[in-house]
Amino acid sequence: MEIAMIKYGEDYAGNQTILDWCKKLGCHNPIIINNKTSHLQSNEVAGDNSYFEFSAYRIAISAFKTEGPFLIINDTLFKHHIPKAWSLLIQNASRLKTSTPAVWGDLRKENISFSEKEEEFLASWIFYIPDRTSLFAFQMALEEAIASLGQPLSIGYQSYIDHWLRGNYWLRGWKGSIDDETYKRKWLSIRLEHGLSKSLSSQGVMRSFMQITMLYKITRWAERILYRLTPNS
Repeated sequence: MEIAMIKYGEDYAGNQTILDWCKKLGCHNPIIINNKTSHLQSNEVAGDNSYFEFSAYRIAISAFKTEGPFLIINDTLFKHHIPKAWSLLIQNASRLKTSTPAVWGDLRKENISFSEKEEEFLASWIFYIPDRTSLFAFQMALEEAIASLGQPLSIGYQSYIDHWLRGNYWLRGWKGSIDDETYKRKWLSIRLEHGLSKSLSSQGVMRSFMQITMLYKITRWAERILYRLTPNS
């Protein structure tokens, strides 16, 4: 398995923590892409933060050398998630044999949709991609999402994002502080997250870890509770 870990400086995990986690999945030389180039270390690849983690995903795709499987993951794994549980989930996914292209991820479902967003979408911090054909589908979806940024947005969708970022709900919405810079960054990330999933869905390749094991559902509920109980960073 090839793993690309995306980070920004040393916010959530040092490289030894990353290496130790990747080794448990059989990957001894992960591609560590650091989008904060002023903090680049010798064993890291310089990232491109123009589209935040999404531009780093472009670099990851180009860096992969084998036929798969591939894991693209953000180092928020060590801040907002349960690393041991996700290691088990990915191991389960790697044992699954599929005959059609698939991109596995962390599913979100909301009972609201727009032309820019479907009810179901994948959170953009983790993607398990079993083979080259699936990686190509992911690449197409990523480029389509980035290209869509210049398109006008519906009023309803703009209101939805604003409410999600500025609202104050216990189990949904943005929990951290929301200054102007953070607002702009999160706005762009949400747009790309929804656009990426919409394209994956239209290609028929979007999959949820829920389809593999019930451990996913247990992990998700535990993470939601832990995240909401953690003081704002």
